Amino acid sequence: MSAAVAIAQARSESPDAATHTFANEDRDFPEWHGGIARYGFWAVVVDCPHWQALFDAATRHVVAHVLPGYRRQPHITIAAAGLLDEAHLSVALRQRQADAMRATGEGAFDLHAGPLDSFTGSPHVAIRDPSGALSRLRARLQAIARHDPPAAYRPHLTIGLYRDVFSLASVHHHLAAFRVPAVTPLRVREVSFCAYSTRELQGRFDILDTIPLENA
Repeated sequence: MSAAVAIAQARSESPDAATHTFANEDRDFPEWHGGIARYGFWAVVVDCPHWQALFDAATRHVVAHVLPGYRRQPHITIAAAGLLDEAHLSVALRQRQADAMRATGEGAFDLHAGPLDSFTGSPHVAIRDPSGALSRLRARLQAIARHDPPAAYRPHLTIGLYRDVFSLASVHHHLAAFRVPAVTPLRVREVSFCAYSTRELQGRFDILDTIPLENA
C-alpha cells in the first residue's frame, strides 16, 4: 500500500471499465496523510529466494512502464489497516486486530504464483489462494477496522507503479509475454503487521509485529 494506492484504489481496483492506466506521481501526499508519519497494513511478507527471483524478473519485465525507484519489499497485502494515529488506526484497534490474528485458528497454507496482471495503477503478479485462507484472514481484520475500498479482493504481488498513461490492451499484451518461472508454492507460516513512511511513495516498510499461524 502507498499514498498513491490509497488515493487511487477506487480506480485501480475496478479495471473492468478502464481502458488505460493512470500516471502515478512520486511525491509526498500531505493532502492524504495530513502529517501522520506512518501507514499500517497486514501482509504476507515474501521471504523465499525463489519468489524473490520471480519478483525481480517480473520487475525487470515492466521497467519501461513503471516509476523508477520502487523499493517496497515483495509482499502480499491481506488488508490495509490505516494511518497510525488515534483518530484512524488507534493502538486499541491495532491490538484487537492482532488478537484476532492470534485467535484465528488458521494453520499454515500455500499460495501459488499466477501470471502477470494489472490494475489501472500498478502491474502485479496474480496470486492464487486455493484454500481461501487470505480471504478468511482479511474478513477477520476488516470486521474490526476497514480501510480498503469495497471491491472484490484480488491477492497480488505489486511490482511497481505506472509512470504514465498506457493503453491497458497494450499493457496486457506486454505482460502476457512474460513467462512466469516455475516456483514452488509459497508456504505461509505467519502474517505480519507492517508500516511505511507516508512521505515515501515507493519506500521500504518495517515489520512491526509477526504472528505465527496455528500449527505452522
